[in-house]
Amino acid sequence: MRRASRRTLAGAAAGAFLSLGSAAAHAESENVGRTLAEARAAVADLRLDAALALVAPLRASPDPRTRVDALAVSAVARLLSGDTTNGAADVASLYAIAPAYALEDPSLPPRVTRAFEAEAAKPHERAITLAVRPDESDAGAFRISTSLRADRIALACRTSSGPAYQAVASVADASGAFRFQLPTLRPYDCYAAALDADGLPLGALGTREAPFPLSPHVLLAPIGAVHGESLASKWWFWSSIGAVVVAAAVTTVVVLESRSQSSPPPADITVPAHGASVSW
Repeated sequence: MRRASRRTLAGAAAGAFLSLGSAAAHAESENVGRTLAEARAAVADLRLDAALALVAPLRASPDPRTRVDALAVSAVARLLSGDTTNGAADVASLYAIAPAYALEDPSLPPRVTRAFEAEAAKPHERAITLAVRPDESDAGAFRISTSLRADRIALACRTSSGPAYQAVASVADASGAFRFQLPTLRPYDCYAAALDADGLPLGALGTREAPFPLSPHVLLAPIGAVHGESLASKWWFWSSIGAVVVAAAVTTVVVLESRSQSSPPPADITVPAHGASVSW
């Protein structure tokens, strides 16, 4: 009886410890968010030294998302101040962690945006290339393959005439590719990002402003026999098959490939704010 009581007490203590740990982690996350918000506000007010001081401790954070956000603020502040050497070093460190990072702020001057664009165009060890191909299981089904393994794919699509993007779920298969289904059998414009386990963008295909097109693809119905006689023995069978193949070749969706480039989509496809983009 005493042993059971001790176990119960031990279990309760462990549960309390886990609860406290979870609360502490949540509080720390909120503190980090506030610090980053203050640092971005300082950059917007051109209090660049204050911004650098705020993010300095976060640059060594064990959380890669926090490091990426801190490096982005630090890089922008240094580039704005004219410290191009250290600013470029911060940008390089950022893209080494998140090679498909996108800096989305039209108010930033070219001396900042050009540094990010130049680094994004370079090859990076963690960079992933994405390719989209039709899936033969369904006319509206497609597969996204990646040059390196990704934890998940964030994908958003809209009808070609529609104004709003919507998130489209994808499911990984045994080969590491991600299968998804268009919401309806209509033409769509889409953009996608390959994310790691921390939600950082490693590769992208298309952007919100320049999406890639997808249309339902042609599926050939199974060919059977009529009255026990093979259709292959009929001369007209091969003529009709030739016509169908030509039509299919014309309408087949072209495989889309993209080197990793800046584009991690915004909240439409649930790319986390950490490491996906920075807005001031």
